[in-house]
Amino acid sequence: MHKRIRLGQLCPGMFVVNYGAGTFDDPFVELGYFIKTMDQIVELKERRIHELLIDIRLGCDVRFKDTPPQNTVSFEQELHVAEKLYVETLRHARSFMADVRHGKGVDYQQSLPLLDKLMQSVRRNRTAAGSLSKLRRFDEYTYTHCINVAVLSMSFGSFLGLDEEELRLIGLAGLYHDVGKALVPEKLLNKPGRFTPAEYAQIKTHPLHGYKLMTSQSGLDQRVLRAIVEHHERADGSGYPMGLAGDDISTFAQIIGIVDVYDALTSNRCYRSAQLPRDVLRIMFERRENDFITGLVERFIKCMGIYPPGSFVRLSDGRYGVVCETNTDQALAPRVKVALDSKLRPLTPEIVDTAVESNPKLSIVDCLDPAQFKIDVYRLVN
Repeated sequence: MHKRIRLGQLCPGMFVVNYGAGTFDDPFVELGYFIKTMDQIVELKERRIHELLIDIRLGCDVRFKDTPPQNTVSFEQELHVAEKLYVETLRHARSFMADVRHGKGVDYQQSLPLLDKLMQSVRRNRTAAGSLSKLRRFDEYTYTHCINVAVLSMSFGSFLGLDEEELRLIGLAGLYHDVGKALVPEKLLNKPGRFTPAEYAQIKTHPLHGYKLMTSQSGLDQRVLRAIVEHHERADGSGYPMGLAGDDISTFAQIIGIVDVYDALTSNRCYRSAQLPRDVLRIMFERRENDFITGLVERFIKCMGIYPPGSFVRLSDGRYGVVCETNTDQALAPRVKVALDSKLRPLTPEIVDTAVESNPKLSIVDCLDPAQFKIDVYRLVN
């Protein structure tokens, strides 16, 4: 069965039949091969191909719609609203994790009003809420990680075309994905050094703890429960707790698993400093065939951009700024709020769209750690 798709929907695992419109000016060009690497996609893009014909009997189909909605509110406007929601959700996360530690149950229904507000924030502007943890310094990783995974999962889900109910459920799964850690000793979770084999085995019990805790609640969707127990499973079967592989891992768990890794590596931990988002995306791309389902990491990178919102960057003219919005059609060319000159002196803030032709043409030449320059990126954005 043949299906015509946009080039942006092409991913490894698909079988390409041909491209072209079949006209004199744009004749069919037969290909007849599997897409195995991103280099092949880049090569087709360089030929300025817009649509292709794939055979979904021989290769993968388009798993997601991959049609990100347009923002209705600017990044700067939504950031103020999202910050209030983030702080409110942080208090909520502290509360339900403390309840679990003290032997009380959790009621996921209490989280739904907050999740609905966060979802509406994501729908107004897909990147504002998700960038807060990188713009502001929050020290409570156990709690902020739950919120970050919830928000980024909804943002990624929105990019993939999930409907409102699915976004609500994946946000719920993200918020509670690590609830089982409340049953792991805090001393162990905050250990600054390497875990012993016995300690790591104890850490790996948290998905099952979370699953058992949440199954006690009636009416909770199975997709949420599976995401909680499967978010550490890996495509090659090397994950835990069940060693699932490939498509045996649920779609929600695949999404949560990618976001979980991204936020963990870009956050400060008791045993290591945060890595730059750009570097983490590169690591994830290199590990895509082992850890993640084919094509999904590539879509996550397209969703986040090579320079995700909150990245502190230097432009080709020497000025510095903070990425405030991505460009899904040009991952290397986001919108940047320029606020410092080449000597890091304050400038009148200016929004620069690096995807737009200008004279001279501006581009990002480096992504930097703002802490090394004692720069508060949140103040720059505001």
